[in-house]
Amino acid sequence: VLEGLVENGVDFYVLSFPFLPCFPHNFGRMRVPGGRIIYEGRTVGESVSYSSLILYKPLSIKKHVDAHVREWIRNNIKDNERFTVLIYSYEYFFVEPLLLLKEEFPNMQLVSIVTDLSDDAMAFNSNRSLLKQIQLRYESRRMRNCLKGIDRFILLTSDMTERIPEAVGRNI
Repeated sequence: VLEGLVENGVDFYVLSFPFLPCFPHNFGRMRVPGGRIIYEGRTVGESVSYSSLILYKPLSIKKHVDAHVREWIRNNIKDNERFTVLIYSYEYFFVEPLLLLKEEFPNMQLVSIVTDLSDDAMAFNSNRSLLKQIQLRYESRRMRNCLKGIDRFILLTSDMTERIPEAVGRNI
């Protein structure tokens, strides 16, 4: 994706939230470290530090998405200038704060790259506990509610429109 943006002369900035497990279960630190993202010798973005504390992690990500994207808009976008926020996920904790920002900045277009379906990615054997199943159903419902606010989808395969009907007519 970075290579394509650079080759096409697109002005962009990357915010990355490395997808790591929660503390204390599968990640040994309460905070995911941050840092600069460097591509071909230049800083093109930031890997954002956020809390990995179980139950608080989604709220921490939402808070940081809102703060970082809001700051970027204020520093880089002129009044009524159209711009695109491209997300590499449609997880609710990334999309919900962007949908709220879209209400505040109607000149924003939200595009989601969907490389896999979260329902499939979370269907592995370790997710068989009752509490985990409740969590997954809750998150799946929230993600489904977010889909209608996404303006465009970039799907890995055309068959994904069967599982994401909201993408029909809005996929690139």
